[in-house]
Amino acid sequence: MLKDGEREVRRGETNLSDFLTDAFRAATGADIGIMNGGGIRNQIDAGNITFGDVYSVIPFNNTVRMLRCTGQQLLDALEVSVALAPEENGDFLQVSGMRYTYTTKVKSSVMLDHNQLFVGIGDTRRIISAEVERNGEWQPIHPDSTYTLGGQSYILVSKGASGALQYMQEIECEHIGDVQAVLNYLDQLGNVTAEDYGTTQQRILCID
Repeated sequence: MLKDGEREVRRGETNLSDFLTDAFRAATGADIGIMNGGGIRNQIDAGNITFGDVYSVIPFNNTVRMLRCTGQQLLDALEVSVALAPEENGDFLQVSGMRYTYTTKVKSSVMLDHNQLFVGIGDTRRIISAEVERNGEWQPIHPDSTYTLGGQSYILVSKGASGALQYMQEIECEHIGDVQAVLNYLDQLGNVTAEDYGTTQQRILCID
């Protein structure tokens, strides 16, 4: 997860973020698993994975929640996510069940208020494309379509990602702890190998 001492997870996809977002999507049954890079606080070395290992990675005692959103709301949240790229950004969104491409060649037009909470987006956008996987096929995210997001309570209901997700509709799911959700996913997999998560899965691409 760490590269040259930098927190790569706050500026790009990592194999650990792929694993965690897959776990949250599995726990909720949502279309998309999502979390902010700043919520990943450690790495996991090869070997047996313990409760302590997982807790050191996501140590904030969040619960797993689920929201329903429009494609436009999701695209706006992604725009906030990449606003500071290529600089580190704790709100950088890691994803499962979707993929997106963005560019740093365009200046971000994301607008925040005096509390640094999302207000809107101007005339330019950095997100070039965003797709969701449905029935084994990749489909463009349509602004008027609806999608479900599964992830931690911080990012989904506590104004994470600069509040870009705060107006989405929460829908019912089992509010288990995020660490337990990851442990359940480990049990479901049976064994995590390098073939599963040895490298990133090319969910996030940057054109700079």
